[in-house]
Amino acid sequence: MCGIAGFAGRPRGASEALLETMTETLRHRGPDDSGFYCRAGVGLGSRRLAVIDLESGKQPISGERGHVVVFNGEIYNFKPLRSELERRGHRFKTHADTEVIVHLYEEKGVECFKDLSGMFAIALWDPEKEQLVLARDPLGVKPLYYALAAGGLYFGSELKALRKVPEISLDIDLTSLDSYLDHLHISAPRSIYREVFKLRPGQWLIWRDGSLRTGTFWEPRVHPVRMDWKDAVAGLDGLLGRILEDQRAADVPIGLFLSGGLDSSALAYYLAGARVPPEAFCVYFSGEAEAFNEVHKARAVARRLGLTLNELQVEPGIEETLDPLLHALDEPLADSSALPTYWISRAARGSVKVALTGIGGDEVF
Repeated sequence: MCGIAGFAGRPRGASEALLETMTETLRHRGPDDSGFYCRAGVGLGSRRLAVIDLESGKQPISGERGHVVVFNGEIYNFKPLRSELERRGHRFKTHADTEVIVHLYEEKGVECFKDLSGMFAIALWDPEKEQLVLARDPLGVKPLYYALAAGGLYFGSELKALRKVPEISLDIDLTSLDSYLDHLHISAPRSIYREVFKLRPGQWLIWRDGSLRTGTFWEPRVHPVRMDWKDAVAGLDGLLGRILEDQRAADVPIGLFLSGGLDSSALAYYLAGARVPPEAFCVYFSGEAEAFNEVHKARAVARRLGLTLNELQVEPGIEETLDPLLHALDEPLADSSALPTYWISRAARGSVKVALTGIGGDEVF
């Protein structure tokens, strides 16, 4: 993952130094590189985790008409989009998926976000209209926070970037706190802070000359379909195969978090057939928490599919984990799976930059 931060609108106190300070808070999201675009009234910052086009994919990336973009995420269909844009006369300087965004915006404006298949948080400066455009992927996989203060708009991948802006109030939003106690998380558009908001999934935002407007480019629709079990299995098989083919595209090795449950085991099945199968990782508990172990299931799946399984044994105590975990989460979230996710991510980081997980698939599988 990468991290983005910035501002627009000649806000008081906004400077290149502030942009660098905001962006530096996101170093853990992008330890490989940093990049900045700073002009009168606008600043875009990026911390990059290099996954695609390691050599020339540095951000920010500009288009032929001066539009500039920073981006956190991955666009899975960037190759066919690039081919179509090249047929329309666009010239590319990199092989990165990021550059497709800026050229596509030059063609279609905010309508371009409908064409993107992937997970993303995007910030784009349009110098022709002197407007800042933000967008978040349809399911909200990538976070994007924003706040209006000091006559301008500030944004960041995490709240900690906005906490570096002195003009943004950090008063707690009691409605958000109530929502957290009811639902165990804080849903967009609110954040734990009264003056800071999350962009909704599938939404774009335009800031221009002090005014702000938003629009929706995607929303879920239910299409009732009648089919028998055999057709349902075949349809799911084809769909997951295509999705995993897209998601394993990277110029670095990828890994897999394998719990032995249906969701991560399904991913393992499709990834095992790759030309270079991923390394698999799992955590298991010792002591009093041993009853919660699922490592035997992960071992069985890995053995059946011929995957290398890296096992991490952890103690059930969380004292040494609590501070870094709270720092990473930014705002209240009552999800016990955050603990093993933190542990397994820390273990896998020594071997791979990218890992696919079954997280989010429980509700389906």
